[in-house]
Order: sequence, then C-alpha cells, then structure tokens
Amino acid sequence: MADISPIGGSSVSYSHGVSGVSGSRESASAARFFGTNASADSAEISVVANYMAKLRSLPEVREELVLHAREQLERGAYDRPEVLDQALDEMIRDVLE
Repeated sequence: MADISPIGGSSVSYSHGVSGVSGSRESASAARFFGTNASADSAEISVVANYMAKLRSLPEVREELVLHAREQLERGAYDRPEVLDQALDEMIRDVLE
C-alpha cells in the first residue's frame, strides 16, 4: 500500500487491488462478495509509480531552449500585453485538454 502523508499530518492509505490485497479485511470482504479466494493473485498500483511512469514518458528537456527563454525573459522581450495574453490562452488550453 502507498501511504501518503498530507501536510496536516494524518496518513491516507490508497490500495488499488485486482482481487484485493491479500490478508486485508477489505480483500476478505471483496472475496466473499465476488465469490473468489482471498489469497488470489493481486496487484497493487502505487500512486507514486503512476506518477513516475508519467514523468518518464515526458520528452527530454531541451536545455538550449530553456536558456534562450530565460535570456528573453531577463531582457524583457515578453513584457508586452499581447505576449501575456497568448501565453495565458495556451496555458488555459493545456489545462483543459
């Protein structure tokens, strides 16, 4: 199980099992409900593992483009209302996709 501790301090536990997590009360209840064996094969998918898989699928960072953009920002090349509007439109579009 993946235990996630939020900023507040209490622990939240997430378990994503195919047939349940062997030995837990939840898996025994699920086994009775579905008529399966509680010790059947199970799979546990960690929230962190899913996040890491998504990170690995991202393209490589193109350092030269990042450096160029930083230089442009420092020079004030993007300090124009139309550039800000375009950037905000693209960010909103990305969020909605």
